[in-house]
Amino acid sequence: MNLTKQSSTQLKHLSDYLSSLEEQGISSFTFSELEKIGASKRALQVSLWRLAKKRRIISPSKGFYVIIPVQYQKLGSPPGMWFIHEWMKALNINYYIGNLSAAAIYGAAHQAVQETEVIMNKKLQKNNLIVGSVRFQFFYRKNIVEVPCRKWNVPTGNVLVSTPSATAIDLVRYMNRLGGPSAVATVLTELAEQIETEELAKTIIQMNAEIAVLQRLGVIFEIIGQKRLTNVIQNANCFHNLHSIPLNLTVPHSKEQLHKEKLHPIWKVYMNDKIESDI
Repeated sequence: MNLTKQSSTQLKHLSDYLSSLEEQGISSFTFSELEKIGASKRALQVSLWRLAKKRRIISPSKGFYVIIPVQYQKLGSPPGMWFIHEWMKALNINYYIGNLSAAAIYGAAHQAVQETEVIMNKKLQKNNLIVGSVRFQFFYRKNIVEVPCRKWNVPTGNVLVSTPSATAIDLVRYMNRLGGPSAVATVLTELAEQIETEELAKTIIQMNAEIAVLQRLGVIFEIIGQKRLTNVIQNANCFHNLHSIPLNLTVPHSKEQLHKEKLHPIWKVYMNDKIESDI
């Protein structure tokens, strides 16, 4: 049998294989798993290429494939939350859904979230990636196992999502990539309703949150009127011996420039940017 006939036959076998996976609720597979069905590597590659061209599958990274349900074939991929868990598992990367994506899950989405934001314990060459219709933003965190997460159900299983308290800390930690202090304050205004004081106190310790992040978080909580949460931060054992820091690191902040800005008396934060919630 020549390659054309073989790949044509293999394509049918692969289509049946994909259908059987979908019937089992499985939405992805790896090339190594595929090789077990007994076809040649070349024939499998040709068949996969044809399936991708038909928008039946998509490959976010080499050797990993996502099955595209019929209702998402025009878009080119299912939602990112549907395959992120298995994808990270295949890459041997620890991850969780965080920042604006996590906040949106908890109902704090003042505007529609256009990207799936993933925190991981590996630095990638690029911080963003487009898979079909899905835009991913990747953030690096070394001590990822210390971040408290919850399992969140999706149609294909579940994903790991940072808790409301952990999400709040991360929003400030990665503030410069998320639109700055005002954008973060807008999200925290809604997210604060989901944060319990005891949970926040435990999370600060568990995550070993940076003092500078807590200072900025405290300022924002104070400005949006969340005194119960500012009290938690002030009472944290790790919150002491404060150094004066700028609110926004992306704004020029030489010593001369900062000394012209207002220094918050409690949080020791130079207010070199505005904090204005849109809510």
